[in-house]
Amino acid sequence: MATLLPAALAAQEVEVNIVAAGPAETDTAIGRDIMAVAGTCGLTLDVQPSAGALENAAAIRDRRRTQLGFLQGDVLEYLQTFAPEDPALRRIADGLRVVFPLYVSEIHLLARR
Repeated sequence: MATLLPAALAAQEVEVNIVAAGPAETDTAIGRDIMAVAGTCGLTLDVQPSAGALENAAAIRDRRRTQLGFLQGDVLEYLQTFAPEDPALRRIADGLRVVFPLYVSEIHLLARR
């Protein structure tokens, strides 16, 4: 993700944040890896915690200096489906752009017999 930032941005002292779920989540670990790679390029990136993907979507739009965040595909689908009817979701969805799909995650559905 950091490699897609404009070159002029890397030359300036800019605070860049990526929002991810809680500390034990996969997205946070990936965020830390991106932070480490960004550091080797001279870009300071901080990983900020959140309550999950929907908060990440809102944070990209509403939190100061939060430019990147992790969202699962189903959350993007949810926003696309319900944004036309919900002004708050529309406001969030209108401010999002997909930078790069990182990985496909499996969903496990469990039920009692």
